[in-house]
Amino acid sequence: GLHVTTDLYVSRSVPWRSVGIDRDGEIPMNEYKILVAVHEGAWKNFESFTRQLLTHVNPYTGRRYADEPALAWLSVVNEGNFGNYVDLMYKFPEWQKAWQVWLADRQAKEPKRYADIPATLPENVYGTGRHISAFVLFLQETETRMIVRTKALLRDELGCRALITDRNAWTNHASDQISREELFDYVDDHFYVDHP
Repeated sequence: GLHVTTDLYVSRSVPWRSVGIDRDGEIPMNEYKILVAVHEGAWKNFESFTRQLLTHVNPYTGRRYADEPALAWLSVVNEGNFGNYVDLMYKFPEWQKAWQVWLADRQAKEPKRYADIPATLPENVYGTGRHISAFVLFLQETETRMIVRTKALLRDELGCRALITDRNAWTNHASDQISREELFDYVDDHFYVDHP
């Protein structure tokens, strides 16, 4: 039979104001990808779109998309691994605040391990050192919270049983692998030969 896979977010147009940010125009694709995890307005926009998509009733089958057995696979965010977009995080105070809250909690619980880690965002996640290592762990935990929240929406609220994945492009650290096994029903990994 015919089966379908899709992403809950790839690149649709999202106006800044629809997420509660008073700006003209639309959120660039990669900025939206990282906002969903730390900005409640972006999450609400993502949640609303997901709900509308999966509660749409196919006029030919009479089934909601959430109930459609042909919808076999769902990726949460296409190529949205947070480590891909550290340079964009500087644009959003929500990322800086989330990092500072996470780090302060770690410094309180494990002062020897985290005491000298700076509360600033690193430039990227491709180097070495304790600052980057801690930040990579923070990204993994932040994405895990977003995926758990998304799965609750899909499974508990909408009753969607499609297999779920995420973290499907280029920045994959060892810390992602354990949570990938715990969170996802299948692995979707994108790579390109001779791109573009």
